[in-house]
Amino acid sequence: GITVMSETAFQTVAPESAAVEIPVEKSEEVFLEPKENIARNEIYAKAVESSPAAVPVESATALDDSPRKAYVYRRFVLPEFSFRFDQSALTSQAEAALDRISEQLRGEKGWFALRVDGHTDNLGPAPYNVELSYDRAIAYAIHLVMNNGIDPGRVFVKGFGETKPIASNDTPAGRALNRRVELLFLVNAE
Repeated sequence: GITVMSETAFQTVAPESAAVEIPVEKSEEVFLEPKENIARNEIYAKAVESSPAAVPVESATALDDSPRKAYVYRRFVLPEFSFRFDQSALTSQAEAALDRISEQLRGEKGWFALRVDGHTDNLGPAPYNVELSYDRAIAYAIHLVMNNGIDPGRVFVKGFGETKPIASNDTPAGRALNRRVELLFLVNAE
């Protein structure tokens, strides 16, 4: 299932489920950059080419080339055990969690876009961590599009590396919490 808990509670106890929903403030805003759209991503294009069994998706929503302001509608955090150490491939627990989340959100019409944010701890070189967090976010996004039928024109990906910790990187438990992927379901700012 999906556990709902505050970010403070999430930081205090490592969650036992593969997905946690963090309640959001309505004012939390993000900017979607067109270049972050998965429909424009080379890794995604190769994945589609090599997988004829992918769930067909409606044609990608046309996006203009200017950044868009949006507000976070719902936020889900998938902790580190949803991928293996130093790898970007999803575990079966991550796939099941993504399937549950997309099933829950499929019927909701309130959101227009999804941004998948990858995060790491501060071990290793910062440029490597940005790349690893981005690769993990891409893997999640590809699964959501190809296995759950989410419109690729509505999916954006960003790798933050070690720049947005939610816990201290001074302890193993804190670093474990910082290694995560967040799904931000977004509503229009207009």
